[in-house]
Amino acid sequence: RRTEIARVPSSRLALAAAVAGFADHLRGGEHMAGYGLDRIAALAADADVPDLFGYRAELVELIRRAEAIKAPDTDGRQSIAQ
Repeated sequence: RRTEIARVPSSRLALAAAVAGFADHLRGGEHMAGYGLDRIAALAADADVPDLFGYRAELVELIRRAEAIKAPDTDGRQSIAQ
């Protein structure tokens, strides 16, 4: 039912969205609608899920590194896909 839909996504869903967003950004970010690497990193970092093996922390680090090396595309978008 519509009344049972959460207004805020779960932490697991937020982390999954960050992973998908980063993957899309690496492919050129055609479906990002202005959602940049900074927001993707924050989404992953803020996900309150157990990180027993350090995968979430590694994802955040990879996003930060990608943010540091990104270059503007000819149409003004920021992307590391070449």
